[in-house]
Amino acid sequence: MAQRTRRSEVWIGVGLALGAIGALFTLPRLKFMKSAHRSWGVVVDQGVRPGTDDYRVFIDFFAGDTRRRFSVPAHFYQYSDRELVPLLYDPLNPRHVVVDRFWKAWTAWGLLLLVGSAVCVGALFLPPRRHHT
Repeated sequence: MAQRTRRSEVWIGVGLALGAIGALFTLPRLKFMKSAHRSWGVVVDQGVRPGTDDYRVFIDFFAGDTRRRFSVPAHFYQYSDRELVPLLYDPLNPRHVVVDRFWKAWTAWGLLLLVGSAVCVGALFLPPRRHHT
């Protein structure tokens, strides 16, 4: 029985560590998504940002009554000119803008949080080790 307890403790510790790392990076993003305002942007241009070789997609949107522009990497977000794009922005800091996608919230960190939780629960059901004589 002591062997089973020790193994379970190790796996519970691993699960807690994975879950803590996932939560550390996921919770701030979820907090932003809860307070963010939704808007729609329009792709106005695509090209290289001045002074760099980074190819970007430029999107205009309205934050309240003010027109704003931001850009996203073109290799990750492949949009056409004049395409409508769902956005989330912080009303207190409209420069903080993200494209509204489900996977933006549940990136690898969110999955790590889920896997860590599953490992903790699974560790409770580990069968005892059998000793072969």
